[in-house]
Amino acid sequence: MELKGEFLSSTVNQHTCAILNDDSLKCWGRNDQGQLGQGDINARGDGSGEMGASLLAVDVGTGLTVKSVSLSYQQTCVVLSDDTAKCWGFNMTGQLGRDDQNAVGWAGGQMGDSLTPINVGAGRTVAHIAAGRNHTCAILDNATVKCWGLNSEGQLGQGNTTNVGDGLGNTMASLNAVSLGGAATALSIAAGDKHTCVILDSAGVKCWGYNSSGQLGQNNTTQIGDGVGPSVAASSVIDLGGSGARTATALAAADFHTCAILDNGSLKCWGYNLNGQLGQGDTNHRGFAANQMGDNLPPIGLGWQRTVLAVGPGGGESTNSHVCAVLDSRRIKCWGLNSSGQLGLGHTQKRGDTDTGKMGDLLPYVDLTP
Repeated sequence: MELKGEFLSSTVNQHTCAILNDDSLKCWGRNDQGQLGQGDINARGDGSGEMGASLLAVDVGTGLTVKSVSLSYQQTCVVLSDDTAKCWGFNMTGQLGRDDQNAVGWAGGQMGDSLTPINVGAGRTVAHIAAGRNHTCAILDNATVKCWGLNSEGQLGQGNTTNVGDGLGNTMASLNAVSLGGAATALSIAAGDKHTCVILDSAGVKCWGYNSSGQLGQNNTTQIGDGVGPSVAASSVIDLGGSGARTATALAAADFHTCAILDNGSLKCWGYNLNGQLGQGDTNHRGFAANQMGDNLPPIGLGWQRTVLAVGPGGGESTNSHVCAVLDSRRIKCWGLNSSGQLGLGHTQKRGDTDTGKMGDLLPYVDLTP
């Protein structure tokens, strides 16, 4: 069986999933909360004979296949062929959207038809799903956004800090769509540790929730959507440069930083930067103080005339440890923390933290030669 093309990894709690060319899903790695969806808590892939035909596809329900997958620390979420969504794994804050705090996928009889679709509203279906650390968000078929789970910093965008879907706070049935401002709708969504970002139908970007390191891109550390700071609707679209004319085509969010591929194919990242994951040749956070965004935030240098097709920030033993990008050359470059060789460079030295000479054309591609 071949990989269809969607392959996502949760590098903090070490599990990985892939959609195969028959639209089935296989997951392997850590499984202490049932995040592999196999009805047990046994890890897969750490012993001989556990992969290949021995690794069973996840049972997502009779006659259903997987359209897309999103992973977080100890949970897995999918959009299915009938445009419903299901999540399994850790659920202490209601991130599975089941109006309880019970983990799913760790015991027999919990998956397949027994795992009911998430209630996103009467008559509504799911177009995209994004799993954050302890919250989950979806873009619905009408291009509105709903988020559930932990809401300690306003990451659900509801103008309060009440959890949704955990059986203690608000229920899924009572969940309102996030008011994005005016008639704005969403094209794409990403969820980090305690913040959420969307690309609007205008191709502008808005983020809300926790903002300790400037990950919301507002040139301050004021939270958005928590009922104390600005509402999501009243917040400003992030200035991506070009005197405000630059827009975004793709988003990715990690614990405390955010990245966007811009309409000219360049890549910008802002927020936490202790390990050089913003790729600016220093360890200075960006987006938390005046004049750090817009044209003052340079695109990441990834090589002469190189543009970016896809981006994926990763976590690890240190928060927001690294970022990888697929370039127009169809090859991959990674930068940031490299303590375990996660940059694929054949050593454990960081890139992008203290020397701009480590980036651009001097940043090697990940060698994937057969």
